[in-house]
Amino acid sequence: MSKKKIILILFILLNHCGFSPVYNSEQKSEFNITISGIAGDNYINSLMTNKLKNKNNKVSENQFNLTISNNYKKTVILKDTKGSPSEYELSLETSVFIEKDEENMKTVLFNEKQIIKNISDPFKLKNYENTIKENFVDSTIRKLKFELINFE
Repeated sequence: MSKKKIILILFILLNHCGFSPVYNSEQKSEFNITISGIAGDNYINSLMTNKLKNKNNKVSENQFNLTISNNYKKTVILKDTKGSPSEYELSLETSVFIEKDEENMKTVLFNEKQIIKNISDPFKLKNYENTIKENFVDSTIRKLKFELINFE
């Protein structure tokens, strides 16, 4: 019973305190993005380009020019007794140079890491690695969108 009262009180307080989600402002979250350059892993580049094009709104007043550079690494961090890799660390470091106009420029850096166990089937390992790359890109795009919303 007391949990219900606490939830009700929190709901009432948060509903009337002026709280609004970051992505609630549709006008600020619509962008016209131009990618002037992209370098790094080809698979990641194509994913980023496609996902940014999906978020693009040609009529928006928020125009950004982006130069993207990513560095993807797959590092062996643990080997078994035979010397075969048993765990990998996958990491993606993405640097984005944001230019809104001649005076407003900024460089942001995003890092993503994950440790995976080796899979004996190379096809399954490659598919799993590609899935993780897609997750890295999704996370990076979310963080980039947040940076663009708060760009001054």
